[in-house]
Parts: sequence; C-alpha cells; structure tokens
Amino acid sequence: MHQLNGILRILGQMVLCTRLFPCALQVVGPSGPRLGILERQGNGSIKCADSQGCTGVWLVNVQLVCLESVTKSPASHSPLASDSALISLVNVHATGCWSASDGGVLRCFGGGGAELRVSNSSFFSSKSSGMGGAISAFACTVRVEDTVFQGCRADGGGGALAVEAYTCYGEEGVVLSDVALIGCRCHRDIFLFGDLAAK
Repeated sequence: MHQLNGILRILGQMVLCTRLFPCALQVVGPSGPRLGILERQGNGSIKCADSQGCTGVWLVNVQLVCLESVTKSPASHSPLASDSALISLVNVHATGCWSASDGGVLRCFGGGGAELRVSNSSFFSSKSSGMGGAISAFACTVRVEDTVFQGCRADGGGGALAVEAYTCYGEEGVVLSDVALIGCRCHRDIFLFGDLAAK
C-alpha cells in the first residue's frame, strides 16, 4: 500500500507484476477535505492484468488529474486499465482525462475476475475517442454508486459510461445506484440511453 500525502506522477505505462508473484496496487490519500493527487502526464497509465499476476488496483481518497487538457491532445490509452482483474475507486475525483482509445479514465476488459467498483466519486470533462467518455467496461462486473459524471463525451457510444457484455464469460452484473449524468454526450448515440450505453 502506498500512502499518498503529496503528488504521485504517472509518466509512462506502468504494468503491474512480473508473473512470478501475485501483486496488487493500493494508493490511499489522506481522509478529510484534502485528497492525495495522482497526476497523469503524457501517456502515463497503470495497467493491471490477471495474466501478469495482478489481482487488483485500489484507489482511495485520490484526485486523478490528467494533463491532456493542457496539451490539447489525447493520450493513446486510459490512465487506468484492467484485464481480468479488479479496479476499485472510493472517493476518487478524475478531471480532464482524454484517451484516444476506449475509456477516458478507465478501461475494464476481461471476464473471469474482471470487476469494477466505483463509489462516492466523480468524473469531470473526460473524453474518449472510442467508447465510454469516462469508463469503458467489456465483459466486466460493474458497480457504480453515489457517483457524478459531468461534461464527459465519447466519439463512439456512452458519453459517460459504456458497458458491453460478452456471453462467453457468463453473466456480467451491472449495478448503478445514485449515479448523476450531467451534460455527457456521445457522437454516435446508438444505445438505449444517451449518456449511458448498455448493450
């Protein structure tokens, strides 16, 4: 576990684990009004893949600040990515993230143990050139509670959140509770909901 009292910068792609031993990443900011800051620069990202031995990423009391809004160009991938592993965000507030692929802030892909839990969080002005302005989840179990998506957009579908099931992995559950979607949009509104895409 990393206790975050200042700024932790993500400068390049960090792939967790080495296949030799299982590992996980926990970043916990201080409780109270002042959060720890996780700053993404350029193509900085954290990737957790079950095939590499990563069991999960937990972020608690963290402000994720992406500098794409300063450079005016998207990063090639999401700041947070999971392949068949768990990502848990509690009291995480993401601002200005922009990905040239799916998921402006987070991409969850997989099956088996692929799971995404988000609570008491917010996503502001996140963009994706693919699916899911803030979050893209394919074949993942998804639970989002007490969370705000504001000003997010996607060129594909799901201005705030795009969730797609893949039946070979079995049933994925999607639970949304007290989720606010404010001014989120997608260019190809091909799903059931304008701000939220679910296939």
